[in-house]
Amino acid sequence: MIRHLFRLPRLAVIPASVGAIVAAAALTYPGGLNAAYDDFHDYESHREIVASTPASNAQLDATIVNLTDRIAMKEQWVEELISGRATLNITVQRFLDLNRSNETIYHLIDDQYPGATYEEKAARNVCDFVNTRIRVGPATSTAARDIQNQFRAAYGSNVVIR
Repeated sequence: MIRHLFRLPRLAVIPASVGAIVAAAALTYPGGLNAAYDDFHDYESHREIVASTPASNAQLDATIVNLTDRIAMKEQWVEELISGRATLNITVQRFLDLNRSNETIYHLIDDQYPGATYEEKAARNVCDFVNTRIRVGPATSTAARDIQNQFRAAYGSNVVIR
């Protein structure tokens, strides 16, 4: 009989451990035991999300490459404008052609820049690229003034190029 009494604590250890784990989960798991249970049953939907992640990553990679290519083209055109190998009008037309292929960028420029026409707004976008380029790289001493004069002649208003 005494041996039987000593075995009782060992028999109670497993149920007590399980109970302690359930209690700990109920107290520490975000949302409690119901959330843990729901997460366990949502395993299949979570697995589907994880399985679709590589496709999403590939799409994001393609978008990043596309944006990088677009910026590189615009930087090249701005360099030609600053060096005098292209006019503001030609550069604006290039930007317009490129922006028409991306509705998000088209609307962003329309919302962000002031101007009477979308072309003037695009010209201000070009001038922002010019300002950035002039700040970080060499430019002729007359480049800013020449571009400002071209802007004034085309749109009848001023733009600041530093």
